[in-house]
Amino acid sequence: MINGNPGFLPSEFSRRLRAFPDHLMRRSVLKNAIAAMSDDDILALAGYLVCRTDADDSRQVWLDFVREILLTPPWSAERMGLVASYPAIRERRPVLEFLGIDDERCRAGGGRFGQWAMEDIPLGVRKAKARLSNRDTLLQLTQDPDPSVARILLDNPFVTEVMALRVTTKRPQKAQILRGVMESRFITSETVQNSLVNNPYCPTRMAVALVPLLSRTHRAETADSGSVDEAVRNAAAAMNL
Repeated sequence: MINGNPGFLPSEFSRRLRAFPDHLMRRSVLKNAIAAMSDDDILALAGYLVCRTDADDSRQVWLDFVREILLTPPWSAERMGLVASYPAIRERRPVLEFLGIDDERCRAGGGRFGQWAMEDIPLGVRKAKARLSNRDTLLQLTQDPDPSVARILLDNPFVTEVMALRVTTKRPQKAQILRGVMESRFITSETVQNSLVNNPYCPTRMAVALVPLLSRTHRAETADSGSVDEAVRNAAAAMNL
């Protein structure tokens, strides 16, 4: 049984969040709320949202919610026992498994990173170049292996979604860089979300959390994929039931 705050209504809380036009305001409210919530209330909110992500009005709230949750430590086995006993989401329960997945777990862990064409250029110079508007330079820097360069690049207003996809589809790719994409403006794109979910170097915890935002077609493709983690496939299949 769920024994959270009897006065907490996920539907009402979600409605309040949707009333904020600015995502930074929503994130701030969510951060403070999650810090004060019991595990049961977090599950109540997650269960409500994961069953409503096919509705456009709840997709952004789910994205904001998981972006905040992914910044917190994974749940212990004891806390994950609450998910197993939580009846409300039924067949979509595999999606909430992301709560307890270790941050370092991914289908193709680590990866081997060989010599890169611009690694002989000082890091400070590459960071400076990532702030420029030259398209050829920005395209080249989408392959930069340093997370600090990628973070600056993704924040550059001259960088397009196509360029961001060069970062998310790169294999091997560093988990820290893919986590940076999660905090960039490009994460609201379903194409970017799908490329993250299906990159075997993407942290499994993050990939599972993003599955509810994919289209049914992309979920079906992910469920049948042989390159992603089993937990990702299970979440994709559950979302299409």
